[in-house]
Parts: sequence; C-alpha cells; structure tokens
Amino acid sequence: MPRDENFVADLTRPWYRRWRSLVLLVVISLVLAVIFWFISIFMNVWGQVRSGEINLQSSTFTKGQVTDMSTIIDKSDPMLGAREAPISIVEFGDFQCPLTRQSHTIMLNLVKDNPKVLNLYWRNFPVLDDMSLTLAKAAECAHLQGRFWVYYTKIFEATDQDWTLDKISALAAEIGMNSDNFSKCLSDTRTMYKVYQDVEVASKLELAGTPTFFVNGFRIRGFVPEEGWQEILKKVIEYVNQPKQ
Repeated sequence: MPRDENFVADLTRPWYRRWRSLVLLVVISLVLAVIFWFISIFMNVWGQVRSGEINLQSSTFTKGQVTDMSTIIDKSDPMLGAREAPISIVEFGDFQCPLTRQSHTIMLNLVKDNPKVLNLYWRNFPVLDDMSLTLAKAAECAHLQGRFWVYYTKIFEATDQDWTLDKISALAAEIGMNSDNFSKCLSDTRTMYKVYQDVEVASKLELAGTPTFFVNGFRIRGFVPEEGWQEILKKVIEYVNQPKQ
C-alpha cells in the first residue's frame, strides 16, 4: 500500500520534479552545452581571424612573439611542399580530433596553391584517447614507407571514423604499405619514442589542444577557415619581407 501511495504521489508531482524528467533535462542540457561550446569555439576563432587578433596584423608581428622554428621543425617529420620555401607551417594534430580533420583539406590546398611559397610539416599530438596514439604510431609507420600523406588523407576522409587496429591495418594494405613491416613498426618501441618526441615538444610549447599551427614561429590555435589562412599568409609574407634591422 505505501508503494502505491508513493507511485500516485509521484504522478501528482509537477513534471519537472519527477526523476525521469530530471535525467532527461540533464542529458538535454549536456548535449546543448556541447553544441554551444563547439559553436562558440568556431565563432571565437573566426572572429579573431576577422578582427586580426590571431596575429593577422603585421604590426603585431614582433620578435617577442616568434617561436624559434628550429626548435619546432624536425626535418625527419612528414613534409609537403618546397623544403626551402620562405614560409613553413608546422601542424600539431590529432587524427581523432574533429577540428584537425576539418582543417586537413584546407592545409593540403594551401600547399597545392602555393607550392613554392610554403611547406607543411606534421607533428603528432595525440591527446584525445588511446586510439589517437595508435593512429599517430600508424602515421609514423606510414611515413617510414613513404605513404604518410596518403595515409593522412585517407584517415581524415574516411566515412567511418570508428577506428580499430584491424581497420587501420586494412587501410595500410589498401594504400600499398607492406603489411608485415607495418605490423612490426606498430609494436616497435622506436615508433612510440618518435611520437613521444612530438608530444614532448608540444608540452614544452605549452600547447592546449589540436590543431595548433606555427607559421614562421607565429602560433595559430584551433581551426581557421580558408579565407583566414589566405590573410595569415599575406601578413606573414609582409613580415618576412620587412627590412631587417
């Protein structure tokens, strides 16, 4: 009888006081919070690009803001473009990061459209989960077999982003990698150490997330639309061509 009374009492309570409704409200609130967080990040970065707060004004390019690129670039890392180009971009990325994924086509197009002006280096910063680390190690193995940029493109453009070791191995075979060498490379401690070196550099630079870019030493955080990158390159070229004092 007391149980029935409790059940009736629960039914007579306002909807917002019932526990199921409270759970539903919490779930909806969390989903909305994530959506608004993503939108706010995108709008904030885009707003900074448009307003020039992300190092777009040539007047903000001062020596005090420049990180020495020799401490960031490892010439053994994957590189696309002309090695002696006047502009170098180093991207610290995570193959599981949605914003890194969103950036990849823009970065490839930048190099394609400016082959003699810039080059692009990739460094691993696997921060999201264990699969981020596995994908980073697989990327190093792809690089050893001369297939990094094919791997980079295939990973980011895959419709199915629910990666497993079997799927990664199948992709490696699909893009022409030697399966035995790939498997040995994944378990090789030297591969793990190479990823660790990238993470160590990122840590020293106090990176907060991915993607993070360094353009001739200037730090660019987060996703930047293609129009923003065109403006960044314009301003960096202006800075590079400034008379040396």
